[in-house]
Amino acid sequence: MMQATPQSPWDNQNIVLVSADPSSFPEEVLTRLERRQWVTSLRTGRINEAFRALREGMCTFLLIHDTPEMPASQILRAQIADPLAIITPTIVVAHPAHQQEIALLKDMGAPDIVESPVNPSAFITSFEWLLRKWSQGNFRKLYLARRQYIENQQVVFGKTLTALRTESDISTLATASLARTMVHQTDLKSIEKLLLGALKEHPRSLTIILSLIEFYLRASMPETSLKILGATRKNFGNPRLLFPDQIQAHLMLNQVKESIPLLEAMVREDYSRKSAQIFLARCLYAEGHLERFQKVIENQILAADDFKNRWNKVAG
Repeated sequence: MMQATPQSPWDNQNIVLVSADPSSFPEEVLTRLERRQWVTSLRTGRINEAFRALREGMCTFLLIHDTPEMPASQILRAQIADPLAIITPTIVVAHPAHQQEIALLKDMGAPDIVESPVNPSAFITSFEWLLRKWSQGNFRKLYLARRQYIENQQVVFGKTLTALRTESDISTLATASLARTMVHQTDLKSIEKLLLGALKEHPRSLTIILSLIEFYLRASMPETSLKILGATRKNFGNPRLLFPDQIQAHLMLNQVKESIPLLEAMVREDYSRKSAQIFLARCLYAEGHLERFQKVIENQILAADDFKNRWNKVAG
């Protein structure tokens, strides 16, 4: 059974670093963490690998390196859909090009944000503040609940979250985690009721809004997701972090045409450009925009003829 040592309130002092290019993260910051006995035991560009390390109890802290190739918003969005990751202490080193999103990132879960270029001293100050936050009060209770999940005590974990979601400072985190936990334990109506009730209490919480969008997408209800996305775009100024969910909902409805402007915006603004280019090429080809398709792939390794051959093979 996992338990904290007398010297530390943490199950371990291992950090998982998520970045499109982990080697580009400031080494001085990692060195200062090691001086405090916090080790970056996993550095990865794969979100699933990072979350698996959390679920298996290998790491207890999530460090997100925000980059144009892998924006922090996408990692935090995935975190909301993971019952353990969403209740894990998290710090984000924000990219200078994403300054307009910082206020929104703070409401996607409960991360602390450090702006770039990174000042190592400022980072350590934020890190130590976050450790204090999660080592006392309701956040400590939420952290301790992680052990129940890791030890596969799912029923106990669910009861703990149900009790903690009444606490105002951690309500949205506990609710998001509980909703994901309930997926394999109850009917969809109960989950929908839980999330709609939370939305009524926290109408501007991105954690709850994105949890609800995730729920409707997984429940094969993209039209409802788009309605929520439409209201959210209006309330929050049409942020780019909503584009992937909009694209997914449109594609689920076979609305390829509506996805193209969103993908083009992501490419133009260098926001997860590589992934956006791949999907944009497919959408342009599917809609018969061959000249625009050719322009999109001209700097990619895959030649047009190869793309067409592979497309025809899949389609035929």
